[in-house]
Amino acid sequence: SNNTLTVENGGTVEANFLKVGGGAGSAGNTVEVTGPGALLTTTNDVLVGYGGTNNALFLSAGGRMVNANAFVGYLGSADGN
Repeated sequence: SNNTLTVENGGTVEANFLKVGGGAGSAGNTVEVTGPGALLTTTNDVLVGYGGTNNALFLSAGGRMVNANAFVGYLGSADGN
């Protein structure tokens, strides 16, 4: 809980799959992609708040995300994402 991943100003992250706040007890996790050239790429799904609460993904100031599918608040226990 309460973890942050920041990709900024030309930084890149490449992953097969991304889950932010996976379990029911996972709360307050954040991914930030910000600034020119910042890129988050996944070949499969992005899940924000799969089962946890108050998780977030922010794209700002030219930051980009490329992925197959994105789901926010996937399970019934995933409030406030």
